[in-house]
Amino acid sequence: MIFSNKIRRIALATACTFMAAATPALAVQPETFVQSTEADFSKGVNDKTVVTNLGDIKLSAQTKVIGEMPEQASIIYDIQKIGDKTYLATGPEAKLLEQVGEVFKEIASLEGEQVFTITQYKGKLLLGISGANTRLATLEEDGSLKTLVELKDVRYIWDMIPVGHEIVVASGIEGEILAINPDTFKTELEEGEENPGLTTILDVEQANVLCLAMNSNMQLFAGTDTDGLVYRITKQEDGSYEAFVILDAKEPEIGAIIVDTNDIVYAGTADANQAKPGRISEIVGQEKGRPEEPAPVNTEPVGPSEIPDVPPAPEPVSTDAVNAEKPITTAQAPEVEEQTETPQPEAEAAQVDQNEQSEEEKEEALEQAPDEEINAEPTSEQRDRLRELVRQKLLSARNSGTLQAPAGTSAEGGRKAAPSVARSKSSGKQGPQQGNAIYRIDKDGFVSQVFRESVMILKLVEDNGRLLVGTGNEGQIFSINPKIGETTIVANLDAEQVPAMQVVGADLLVGTANPAELIDLTQADTSVRGTYTSPVLDASQVSLWGTLRITANIPEGTSVTVETRSGNVDNPELAPWSKWSQAKVFMPLAEGGSPLQPREMLVASPPARYIQYRVTLMGDMNDSPVVGRVATAYVTPNLRPIITSVTTTFPEPPKQQPNAKKVGQPNPNMNIKWEAYDPNGDKLLYTLQFQPSGSNRWVNIVKDHEQPSFEWNTSLRAPDGWYYVRVIASDKLDNPGDMALNYSRRSEPILVDNTPPVANDLQVKVSGRNATLFGTALDNFSPIHKIGYLLDDEEFFHPVLPDDLIFDSTQETFSVTLPDLLAGQHVVTVKISDERGNYVLQRKLFEIK
Repeated sequence: MIFSNKIRRIALATACTFMAAATPALAVQPETFVQSTEADFSKGVNDKTVVTNLGDIKLSAQTKVIGEMPEQASIIYDIQKIGDKTYLATGPEAKLLEQVGEVFKEIASLEGEQVFTITQYKGKLLLGISGANTRLATLEEDGSLKTLVELKDVRYIWDMIPVGHEIVVASGIEGEILAINPDTFKTELEEGEENPGLTTILDVEQANVLCLAMNSNMQLFAGTDTDGLVYRITKQEDGSYEAFVILDAKEPEIGAIIVDTNDIVYAGTADANQAKPGRISEIVGQEKGRPEEPAPVNTEPVGPSEIPDVPPAPEPVSTDAVNAEKPITTAQAPEVEEQTETPQPEAEAAQVDQNEQSEEEKEEALEQAPDEEINAEPTSEQRDRLRELVRQKLLSARNSGTLQAPAGTSAEGGRKAAPSVARSKSSGKQGPQQGNAIYRIDKDGFVSQVFRESVMILKLVEDNGRLLVGTGNEGQIFSINPKIGETTIVANLDAEQVPAMQVVGADLLVGTANPAELIDLTQADTSVRGTYTSPVLDASQVSLWGTLRITANIPEGTSVTVETRSGNVDNPELAPWSKWSQAKVFMPLAEGGSPLQPREMLVASPPARYIQYRVTLMGDMNDSPVVGRVATAYVTPNLRPIITSVTTTFPEPPKQQPNAKKVGQPNPNMNIKWEAYDPNGDKLLYTLQFQPSGSNRWVNIVKDHEQPSFEWNTSLRAPDGWYYVRVIASDKLDNPGDMALNYSRRSEPILVDNTPPVANDLQVKVSGRNATLFGTALDNFSPIHKIGYLLDDEEFFHPVLPDDLIFDSTQETFSVTLPDLLAGQHVVTVKISDERGNYVLQRKLFEIK
């Protein structure tokens, strides 16, 4: 039955009087389903919504598949939009397509060749054609391809960047970066003549230079295969090029590289062996706070008056030492060594400062300085000045790519460098990490990791401060905001790979592979409407639903609506649930309202065991509401406590030598233990009672006991006999009045026997030098367990068997002969013990004449 709000409030007030109670002892403590992390929300169903790694639900970008690709095209290698025309470089066999509305027009088909990269050059489409006749060509107005240059020694053109009249080309399989000027390029050369239109910027040891990027200072960045290196290449004033490795990734291949508007370099790796289904690490399941955008840092240079006096470095005396530290120059790339752990900046630069002072200067300074000054601790001001100087020197060294040690120093002075391992093309990587990564390299050369997943990173583009990442082999597009550490899967496509992307205004054109599709993914225009349906939430028992509290940031022009439904089967598809409740609409807050304050709605779904909620996000064309937390309160009807076992035992009799004279009586304390729990999690109190056999009356042992065990001294209140012990559990601490429930369980019958047996008709008959001891052992409840005697001053009791040779009854007769006794008075002591350990000692005097 579905309650109306009014009836439901009455029912809630009746069933949950704790809400009005002034004491902390509530009826049934309410519980809450809380969802606020990526792990919580990832179990639900998204329809045009996404869940970020920070645990936010947002509207996803709109996606639209444009037209249908020709059957021969299964890969889109690259996309280039020029004006109102969109061109696609497709494969596996090269076909150049032009998008015309929903149709793709074939512009060129290049049998036996591939086109991996296209770009714009002097207003025309430029193609890098790879194959037996590798060349650069432009698409002319009449639709023909015009060859600009032929590159006879190049097999593959992987990437291109036009720079003025030149075209910078990343090539393979000889691992070269070339600068080509089609205007001055010569196809035929005289013997020994250099091509005026061709410059080898860099010849690397790796087989292929796969990707290129350029910053605002016209510095070039290149990523390679084989060793996963990123080079920074700077053109010098004399026209030569200076190269420096700024990243040696653990992964063997740099698949994509980009420089953002702040000249930050991002390099993504593409190790195919690490592209596996699923996530490489568990999604975030706890609230851990959120990173903030870094505050601006004061980068003003240190003034001259603030720099401490440092002796100048002596001039190098060995040209070999200088050349060993020079950056890589044009057409030169040394064998790369495995990078060692980055030293601490202050320690390394401070060491350089110390090394810059010759040993003679150090000794001279020490001789001139007073002893007090040498031994004095540096002041905090001196430390600050030194740190700033160190920072300036380190930044200068990183920008130049060179940190030179002066002449007169050696690797043996100061901290020793860790040994490096030389690596060739064939050596591969040592100990690669799982998955592939995106590395951030700032302008000072410092490297950090902003992303790692079990995907290949095939394409990187920037859009308004975010990185958009095309991956394989599950066709996912990620959005990364490096400033706040937010990562979102913005699209899960049907294709396996996303090798091509281009930002065009507010849109992202996406080219996929296997199958090939052109997709328009609108970045600025989020989906106008999207829903998130929670997983089925299990209250374990039929429960009454309380208030749902949702924390959401709802910008102007957007809204969030919430609905709920409930049922008693764990799958709404298997059996009917209640209908979705009437939607509660939440609008933007009035001025001054806090988006951190949760919005509340009374859950109108009927009492049941399971519940779901559905959140609908309504956005405008430029903004999306964001849901960060959903908490649903519920109260379970009070359930009886449960006692699963009650055991009663007495301690073992004292552990003494069995025949020793000094023995103690057994402990009369009964150990009572039980196991109990409350389905509602209420705190339990226990009452213990006993009932004599044959009686209907229960007598309290202890009331309102908190622990699940008790030691009862039976000698004080319980005469010998058979008893039941009962434990009563009550949840009255958390449930006032008649809402409290009890549960009781009694023990198995247990005997209380604190009285020792007796020796009946104990006699000694003398015959000559022999005597016969005989009698009857009696106990009211426990069987006789042991009989023994000792004569005169003996130390140990001699065991005696009953006449029937077995101790199995509460009455046993016994007799024993005492032979060869000396004349005179004798005393015999008899000890009779029952099964409980109670015993009696009885003595008899007799005389041998």
